[in-house]
Amino acid sequence: MVVRLIVEILQPAPGMRICDPTCGSGGMLVECAHYLERRGQNARDLSLKGQEKNLGTWAICKMNMLLHASRTTTSARGTRSATRSWSRTGR
Repeated sequence: MVVRLIVEILQPAPGMRICDPTCGSGGMLVECAHYLERRGQNARDLSLKGQEKNLGTWAICKMNMLLHASRTTTSARGTRSATRSWSRTGR
């Protein structure tokens, strides 16, 4: 419920870029995509990016994005200070 509240406050819109530097399992990123879908908008118009240091959690996040938010997700893993991140738009 906390993630859903944060997303409701963010009010993601098509064309927006959402970045979660400590994305964990990717729940907030997936919820942002679902927010647009609930409003009849295309979730593919939203750029979702995140990073996760823990490789096990990163793998869960990547799987979550593949299953729930996007079919074409590229990813990179690393520390929060790393310049690499993954994006469902392939950027």
